[in-house]
Amino acid sequence: MQTMRICILSILGFWFLEGSKSFLLTPPPTPSSFLRRENLHNKFEHASSCLYRSKKPTSSEEDGNDKILPEGSVRFLGRGSDAIVRPGCVLVAPSNEFHHFYRQSAIFVYGMGEVPDGEDDLYVIRGLIIDHPTPFTLAEMMEHNPVVPNNPLGSNFLFRGGDKGQEGVILLHNQKDLGQNEIGMSGIFEGGWQAALESCALDSKETKNFKAFFNYCEFTEQELEDLLSSSEDGDSWASVEVQPSIVLDPDWDRGDAWSRLRNSLKQMNV
Repeated sequence: MQTMRICILSILGFWFLEGSKSFLLTPPPTPSSFLRRENLHNKFEHASSCLYRSKKPTSSEEDGNDKILPEGSVRFLGRGSDAIVRPGCVLVAPSNEFHHFYRQSAIFVYGMGEVPDGEDDLYVIRGLIIDHPTPFTLAEMMEHNPVVPNNPLGSNFLFRGGDKGQEGVILLHNQKDLGQNEIGMSGIFEGGWQAALESCALDSKETKNFKAFFNYCEFTEQELEDLLSSSEDGDSWASVEVQPSIVLDPDWDRGDAWSRLRNSLKQMNV
């Protein structure tokens, strides 16, 4: 466990940098140009289950009606190649997805834009798995930072957003007054670390409004297009819009959000 913790620390690096953006956001393309991903590599070479915080067994898709999300909290945007993908949506994996990270996952799309790729720019879509917690808090992972361990925000658990990226931790929140740009029309904002720490220092209850992720998922247009167009037994990836509280829920265990969303879609008969 100690070795694993050191590995994570080395990946996180100096994340406490205000306003750092890993790629240039551009207006999203039309829905017809969207997309998928399959064969990503786990930075920890498929780390053991001890990496993940788990208070109870992983939820299954077979959960009953008491495990659906509140009525009106989910808006269906399409399934398979007809799914609309835009910043602020959540991609819900099918039951037959067996990729190490994407299996039973719900991925919040937080950015779409161009990144340098040799002589050309490559258009990519980036997302965060919202229900993949680690057993570590921000304070534990940033104990060398003079501010975080002593701030209430440091008690928040760190989530693993995917298997790409070594540039630091991504902060999501629902605080419009922190001066950050909204992601699509999701009611969720990215960044504003200094303001977040100040807000939580004044009122420890504010920590529930923030969720931190290290690493992210990344897809090229073709990869995501392939992902969405795949189908088995009539089951495929779906796209939805959800309330901010679903993305920011700090208590999701592995697969929890996925299970609730899948059951909600079944109730909607889509």
